[in-house]
Amino acid sequence: MSSVAGDRAPATTGVPVFPNYLQMKRRVPIAAWHVLRVVSVTAFLALCVMLVLRPDGGLFLLWDIVVPCLPILFFMAPGLWRNICPLAAANQAPRLLSGSPGRARRRNG
Repeated sequence: MSSVAGDRAPATTGVPVFPNYLQMKRRVPIAAWHVLRVVSVTAFLALCVMLVLRPDGGLFLLWDIVVPCLPILFFMAPGLWRNICPLAAANQAPRLLSGSPGRARRRNG
């Protein structure tokens, strides 16, 4: 009986072919991501303050620098934006600082 190459099971090495993000090796330490998130939130708040105090400079920074760069960042490095997005960082702040209100709600009720 002749065997076809597709009949044999592939050798398993214990490493999945398509690992999920929890199984992948970290390239950047977690502390570095926390620092970048703080920087992104600070830059966002500074831009908001600049838009109020110096509207001409703030509008230039927003529309001529930030807005044109974001689509390039989304396309070239979507994982980077996912990790440093100011809105996502602000959303994760309670969990990272002391615990989320959702956890307290589950304990008490």
